[in-house]
Parts: sequence; C-alpha cells; structure tokens
Amino acid sequence: MASSSVHKALFYRWEALLAAALAAGLWLAAGVLLPVSVRQWRAAGELLKHYKGLREAESIDERIAYAQKRAASLDSLVNEYEEAGQVPESDVVGKLYRLADSAGCNAAKVEVQEAVRLEAGMEVPVVFTGEGTYAAIGKLVAGVESLTQATRVRQLTVKNEGNGRGAVVLDFVLMRSGKGMGGE
Repeated sequence: MASSSVHKALFYRWEALLAAALAAGLWLAAGVLLPVSVRQWRAAGELLKHYKGLREAESIDERIAYAQKRAASLDSLVNEYEEAGQVPESDVVGKLYRLADSAGCNAAKVEVQEAVRLEAGMEVPVVFTGEGTYAAIGKLVAGVESLTQATRVRQLTVKNEGNGRGAVVLDFVLMRSGKGMGGE
C-alpha cells in the first residue's frame, strides 16, 4: 500500500511538471508567434484590399483608371512633402535680423539663395553681411550654429575696421530634411 501512494505522488508530481512545461511553452509561443502572425495578417489584408480593387475593375481601362487614381493620390502626398520643405525667405531673413540685433551686430544684408535639393533633403545657402564687435560677431555665429534647424557654416570672413570692430560676411547653409522650418 505504501508503494501505491509513492507511485501516485510521483505521478502527480510528473503531471504538475508536464503542465508547467506546457504552460511555459504556450506562453512563449504566444509571445513570439502572435505578434508575427498579426503583422502577417495585416499585410495579407492590405494585399487583399489592393487585389479586390483590381478584381473589381471589369476591363483593362478600368484597371488603368484605378492605377492612375492611386498614382494621383501618391503624387499629392509627394507634393505636400515637397511644399513642406520650402523655406519661406522672409522667415530666414527675419530670424537673422533678430539674431543679429540680439548679438549686438548691425546687419547690412541677408541673402537667401536658391535651395539645393540633396538625396536626404535640401540645403538653403544664406549669406549674412554686417558689422560689429568681435564678441558680437562670435555671438552671431554661435546663434546661427544653435538654430533649431541644422546649419553648417561654409565661410566666415571678418575684416578688421579698428576699435575692436569688424566687418563680417557669414556664409552658411540651412540643412533640411523636407520638414517645415523649426521655431526659434
């Protein structure tokens, strides 16, 4: 009789271990496989939606019209993206004049040149001409470099005018990734 109770205890312990292992396996499978299968179902749903759109078209002309409609919607998205990348010249000029005033420089001229489109976005060349003390010119350059928009100083020319003052020409670019211009 004692042997029978030992066998039952071992059997129940084995069942408990098997149940725990099964639960751990199910938990692992749900954590790994479920997110993958959800992504696959979503992707399949998108493909099915596009396939249905093509299937619903009775003729090749309707299929072409459907494809042109899809292309037009994509074109409008691209145009919105490109328009967001345009730099309003007045914003740049205003920012530089305010920056020069706060640094203590006298701004003579701010030229915003035509934007150059690059693979990752675009660059807008800007040339600032003015004068001020060397400390004010340093503040101006530091202010340009710390704009919320990425900048790259291409050239800085300072001509000594005596009394610790200099005429400055600051040539830099505003680098853009196609998004709107940042705040101040």
